[in-house]
Amino acid sequence: MQPGERQKLSYAPPIRRKREVRKKDLAIVVLFLAGVVVFVKWQNIQDLYTTMHAYLWQREAMAEEWNTGHVACDDGGTIYVSAPWKHMKEAREIPQLHSPAKATVFLHRRKLSTTGERLVVIETDAFKASGMASRTAGFHCHSIVPGTLTVPWREPRVGGSQELTVRLNMLDRFTVYSGQADPTDESHFTISYTVNGEVGTIDGWLRDDDHIELRPRVGSVVHENRWDYWDPQGRSY
Repeated sequence: MQPGERQKLSYAPPIRRKREVRKKDLAIVVLFLAGVVVFVKWQNIQDLYTTMHAYLWQREAMAEEWNTGHVACDDGGTIYVSAPWKHMKEAREIPQLHSPAKATVFLHRRKLSTTGERLVVIETDAFKASGMASRTAGFHCHSIVPGTLTVPWREPRVGGSQELTVRLNMLDRFTVYSGQADPTDESHFTISYTVNGEVGTIDGWLRDDDHIELRPRVGSVVHENRWDYWDPQGRSY
């Protein structure tokens, strides 16, 4: 600007330069979003596969039957673990169900008109010392609401419940046989056992609140410290 010239003022808005997005940055964003979509879809596919896998094992579990002489648990070490029930638990990965291996005593469908069909599971664990002269083993019960090909099975009482604890002395020989579904009552089943060669029976029922009742026909049942202790031969400790 020459001396004596006046500066011309411009009132036009400033020209903004467009921000250029580099193709490399755009490609990274697109790849990231594509990865997120693939991951979500893959998780959905995995969940669907797991549910379908559990459903197929569930169908086998609900139809499982053994003859009355099939040994489920014996003092001598014989223990039966149902493969369908084992795979059902593994598919769902529920911590409460992954305790040390228990013998599968009863595994079959049972039904009530009020709540519908359930998979009833009865397990018993190994004997543990209880004092100097006795030992105990619990009967653990599960009432399973069946799943479908797309909806996984569930257990209203997560982890089940210990409904009965057998208490014997150290010298007793106890054998439990696979339970039998009652063909005349869809809610009822029986479990046979022997104590020192004497044959006995435990009756079981599926109840309205998904509770499973176990009731021995002989012996004495004493309620102690939240548990029902049962001695098949009616002794007191």
